[in-house]
Amino acid sequence: MTMDKTRVKCYSVADYEKQAELKITDTAALGYFNGGTEGTETLRDNLAAFSRYKLRPRHMRDISTINTKQRVLGCDIDFPVVVAPFAFAKMAHPDGEYAVARACAGMDTAFTLSSWTSKSIDDVTKESSTGVKWLQLYLVKDRRVIVNVVRKAERHGFKAILVTIDLKIPSNRLTDKRNQFTMGNSELLRSPNASIDDTDQFHLLSLSWDDISWLKSITKLQVAVKGVMTREDAIEAVQHGVDGIVVSNHGGRALDCVEASIDALSEIVEAVKHSGVDILMDSGIRKGTDVIKALALGAKAVMVGRPIVWGLAVDGENGVKSVLEILKNELRISMGLCGCQSLSDINQTVIKKSTSSRL
Repeated sequence: MTMDKTRVKCYSVADYEKQAELKITDTAALGYFNGGTEGTETLRDNLAAFSRYKLRPRHMRDISTINTKQRVLGCDIDFPVVVAPFAFAKMAHPDGEYAVARACAGMDTAFTLSSWTSKSIDDVTKESSTGVKWLQLYLVKDRRVIVNVVRKAERHGFKAILVTIDLKIPSNRLTDKRNQFTMGNSELLRSPNASIDDTDQFHLLSLSWDDISWLKSITKLQVAVKGVMTREDAIEAVQHGVDGIVVSNHGGRALDCVEASIDALSEIVEAVKHSGVDILMDSGIRKGTDVIKALALGAKAVMVGRPIVWGLAVDGENGVKSVLEILKNELRISMGLCGCQSLSDINQTVIKKSTSSRL
């Protein structure tokens, strides 16, 4: 039996990132997945910001059992790391969203299908009939399209809708422009009555909180808004009946020069702490210690995007499962070394912000 000497064992998300850069040979596709907006200040700070927070371990505690289970947006998952929506997974691997959905089901966590998917809801559900599935939506101009998509998601057992609110106009992604990258058509936002074939249709300039109230009125699915970065928007979201808030700067792909998501998290948690709304966070999660820091600051779960792309590119479904396993294992280790037996033990006493300006 011969061994594949080209296969490199990946022990961390960083290892997968390095291998994915070798696997994704299309420069435009790699630039799309890894790129940010304008000077990429926010993209870089999303990573650097985690080093500004330090953990405060407590010792001599019983950690013979460690429980990572969580309930978020009405769904029970095995650990508080869910897959964020990302466009056109097929550019990373031929199995695309099929592989990601199956991996999430296998790891007992939530998969979020992007509006800019290369697979249809019907096909994704057929390929992965089990597991928790959420749907990411842009609220486009034609409400008939939205109603059709929501009804289809309901029929196929999706549990929640995440509305992206931070991209009302196209962002200035210079890497994509230099690579002449163009978005294809969405396989999701099509219906017998109407379809979206123009990216301008995705950028609803008149989008307001009333549109969230309307969406809540047409479905019993959990509705969360993704892209909240201020206490003011968090309060507005709660007032308009959302079930969840995703603190997110779009992975540094929307407006540049905004705070890292981890830095904005505490302000938003404090603003809505008595509302019962679930808070999630994305942008910059690469390690188990990142996860525990986000939970300590008040998030119920985190979302990961680029690490999933890298796992997918390297080894399809198995690569995605491996990335999720790495993050879950690192979280368990971090919890144990911090003296936390369950997620409820992770709170603000576990963390402090460094006073040093050096990373």
